[in-house]
Amino acid sequence: MRPLIRALVICVALVFSITRAGATQFGTDATDLYWNPNESGWGLQVVQESDVLFVTLYVYDPGNPIWYTATGIAQTNSNTVWVGDLYRTTGPAFSDPVFDPTSVTSTKVGTLTFSLMTVNTATLTYSVNGVVVTKQIQRQTLKNDTYGGTYVGQFKNVLTCNDATKNGTVIIPATLTVVHSGTSAFTMIATESSATCTYTGTYAQTGRSGNVNSGTYSCSDGTSGTFNSFEMYVNISGFTGRANINSVVCMATSHFGGMRQ
Repeated sequence: MRPLIRALVICVALVFSITRAGATQFGTDATDLYWNPNESGWGLQVVQESDVLFVTLYVYDPGNPIWYTATGIAQTNSNTVWVGDLYRTTGPAFSDPVFDPTSVTSTKVGTLTFSLMTVNTATLTYSVNGVVVTKQIQRQTLKNDTYGGTYVGQFKNVLTCNDATKNGTVIIPATLTVVHSGTSAFTMIATESSATCTYTGTYAQTGRSGNVNSGTYSCSDGTSGTFNSFEMYVNISGFTGRANINSVVCMATSHFGGMRQ
């Protein structure tokens, strides 16, 4: 494999696109806390399972806190929009010694539409007894995740080159060593059979989703370039992400990830 192509297929990469976002196995996972940072005090929690969202909206009526819930179904022929009925539910007080299920009531008050605009932003539109509200919201960050560790994984890279004969999809295994402790500095060393590449950049997080912006990379075979990664998620088993990488002759888009060693 030529050095440039090898460097590209090792890279972390992304071009933003939500394909069939109605289902988590094919698109962006909408699960997160959301808010408008200019309107701190209300928000919503979204949990996605397959092509269904469960939304809990915590707002206020004229003076009192009130909660609404909706179950949104992904819309046909739409990659990013969920629509469902909105309900207000009441029940026994938390201080009651015994929970009485017969005192629970659920009343439909309107509808709710949740539309992903980008990986990290959305438009929320809902109605309560005829009053329609539209808000621009984003994922709410509580604390940066930590990616530091060693992972065994692979990259699925789609190459687009000036020389069209080099275009195509390449899957390549790699060992990933990440230096990151929740701070903004992020370094990843990707080692495969033919070269070792080091990626460095500034880490940022919005809600559960992490990204590395304006990153640079250099490889042991002399190749180098720039990259941006986003939609990164980490858990006890490993991490995943998407990214893009650019050079003077090729661009790669990639899905990547690894299992924690």
